[in-house]
Amino acid sequence: MAVASDSVAVSPGTTHTFSFRVTNRGNLTTRSPARLMVAPPFYFNINREELPAACKVAVSNPEPNIPEVAECSIPAGIAPGEQRTIDLPLDVLADGPSGLSTARVFVGTGEDDVEAYLGDRASAHHTNYTGAWSRRDAHGECERRARSSLERGGFRGPLRR
Repeated sequence: MAVASDSVAVSPGTTHTFSFRVTNRGNLTTRSPARLMVAPPFYFNINREELPAACKVAVSNPEPNIPEVAECSIPAGIAPGEQRTIDLPLDVLADGPSGLSTARVFVGTGEDDVEAYLGDRASAHHTNYTGAWSRRDAHGECERRARSSLERGGFRGPLRR
């Protein structure tokens, strides 16, 4: 299974649809569902109202500097070379960035299938912020919020060690 996505032009306080294309690059039709895991960039949340039925929120966290994670199921029966698309709605927080962005994504085969090309299973996170937000601004703000969260007693949920 291979996954690809395009950058989306985003702006603060809006919802944008990110499309992820999953392709069977093997030589056999899939026999079990594949799983797509998506981690949006900082200052994005998964839009629960528009979430496709095939997807669920696997990790929920309201902190803007901790990415949420969506898990989507892709039904078995994808023939070699065939492509399926998952459209995932993401909300950019009001104090979030504007510019081009994609989400970090990973696709895994089902338990009854063998992965043909392991290097195709992930798509790197890429963000190109413009306007008032620069990469340095985003990084500094995320560090500031992480320190503040630690001072209040640490992160909550599955990320706590």
